[in-house]
Amino acid sequence: MKRRLGLFLSFMLLATCPAPVGAQSPKPAPGHLVVFSELSGAKIKLARQLLSINTPAGADDFGHIADPKKIVRYAEVDLNGDGIPEILLAVADAYYCGTSGCTVFVYQKQDDIWTFLTPLWTDAGDLVVLDRTDNGYRRFIHVYIDSNADRPDEGGDYPRHYEMMSWTGKAYRYEPLTVEAFTRLSSPSGNN
Repeated sequence: MKRRLGLFLSFMLLATCPAPVGAQSPKPAPGHLVVFSELSGAKIKLARQLLSINTPAGADDFGHIADPKKIVRYAEVDLNGDGIPEILLAVADAYYCGTSGCTVFVYQKQDDIWTFLTPLWTDAGDLVVLDRTDNGYRRFIHVYIDSNADRPDEGGDYPRHYEMMSWTGKAYRYEPLTVEAFTRLSSPSGNN
């Protein structure tokens, strides 16, 4: 069991490496890691447009990021099964990051208009999308390493934690998962 979990986690860590510049953003199958890629070409303009949606009127220009190619990562996932992938923008910038990780903004397109759906408090490369839905949107599992723990384990590793993220109708709710539940839910034969 430990060996199987170790192999799965090793695969997940390898899969979180950024894709080459200009590579297509893969559309993950159920129970697979969401793979973020670097921005290039028209995606840079789209990212600026989408981030400006989150900028409150009269506030500083939070949607303006000097060089999005360096700090914004892009992924597409059809979360609601309408055939139009939602866009996830992971922003790794001091303004958008904190003790809960960095912000991943989720946008959806309805009637040719992009709208802001919700923020996720996670980091790019830490999300597994599942087949199961809540209120019409697919679930995620958030995987993270607790580098704030007092000390690493005997092997020198900090504890790894898992959270189920289910859609409430307005936002994603986070619920802790055990290692066993994570393994069952994220495996190809799991009930996700």
